Amino acid sequence: EMKEGWTYKTIGEVIDHLRTGLNPRTHFKLNTPDAEGYYITVRELKGFAIEPDEKTDKVDRAAIKRINERSNLKIGDVLFSGTGTIGKTALVSELPENWNIKEGVYAMTPKHSELDSKYFIYYIGSELFLRLVNDKAAGTGVRSIPMKELVKLPISMPPLSEQQSIVDYLDSAFAKIDTMKANAEKALNEAKALFQASLKEMLEPKEGWEEKTLGEICRDVRYGTSIPSNENGKYKYLRMNNITNDGFLDVSHFKRISLPEKELEKCLVKKGDIIFNRTNSRELVGKSCVFTKDEYMVIAGYLIRIRLKENFEPQFITYNMNMQRSLGLFQHLIVGAVHQANISASNIQKIHINYPSFSEQQSIVATLDSLKSKVDKLQENFDKISKECDALKQSILRDIFE
Repeated sequence: EMKEGWTYKTIGEVIDHLRTGLNPRTHFKLNTPDAEGYYITVRELKGFAIEPDEKTDKVDRAAIKRINERSNLKIGDVLFSGTGTIGKTALVSELPENWNIKEGVYAMTPKHSELDSKYFIYYIGSELFLRLVNDKAAGTGVRSIPMKELVKLPISMPPLSEQQSIVDYLDSAFAKIDTMKANAEKALNEAKALFQASLKEMLEPKEGWEEKTLGEICRDVRYGTSIPSNENGKYKYLRMNNITNDGFLDVSHFKRISLPEKELEKCLVKKGDIIFNRTNSRELVGKSCVFTKDEYMVIAGYLIRIRLKENFEPQFITYNMNMQRSLGLFQHLIVGAVHQANISASNIQKIHINYPSFSEQQSIVATLDSLKSKVDKLQENFDKISKECDALKQSILRDIFE
């Protein structure tokens, strides 16, 4: 039932102009030596703001000018991702001197006498509207909504003064929800920082510690198998994404594999083995974890299995190696390009490890594990609050728009 004074219009009726950005292809190159501007994609659209970071691709001034000939962005334009992760939004609050948008990010200029830009963003970010968008989206793999379909979709339109009152109310309500989420994130980040500081301090070599290379404390270092996985395989098959970025085993998802008996022993992992990711993007090469399960699993070829000699605690060595990786201490052992770098089994064995007695290794691990479990609880809490905050926002939008 339509609210009093409200009307339905199509997107096409309430915007003056709809266009998109440009893909590199033959037009320009990303990340050239003189590239200083930002190439804005779906990942930089943050509701109302555009937030580039160190992972954002860069473009030079000529490319920005070239893209703007197509996107022709104006202050007050609303950005909407129509491809890939559909439905991300941002407001153009200043003319884009040092950034512009990719193809698939749509720019819409509202008719400002009828439609408030922020009201428009709240509306197209609602589940009500996104359901309509997803019904019209097409494509296998990467889905997109064509511009000609987007302009046909309906929008609920109160008078402009009421739109502005709704925006004030939503700004205030959403700010309170964002504060709740930010507080949970702050507690999580403080716990992570404390864990990292404790890790560094506790693994700092002390009097009486010894130093050896990883090769000297191992009894076995082996590559995984290059045989492809198969759906009905006998064994669970671990790959690089089964090691979390902070160095723990994650078997919430896995492939399966079958192997000839003679291959099996070479690439099985058993409880207490260390798994080392030898091939990945440069910043992720070297992430390691201890295999903690009672069942045997098989590792893929871009992982390496490390078995230690007696009197070495696998989790202590793993904490040590992950700390060294985060500090960039074995970058010199990595070869290859940014996206496909690797460390060979022989280079892994050159990594230096400082260690105390076995009982002290166990005591350090117990302390660090306890701190890590607190971080994990705060992470769970943040994930839960984050979900609840998103659901609460959608519930408020439903009350207004439906």
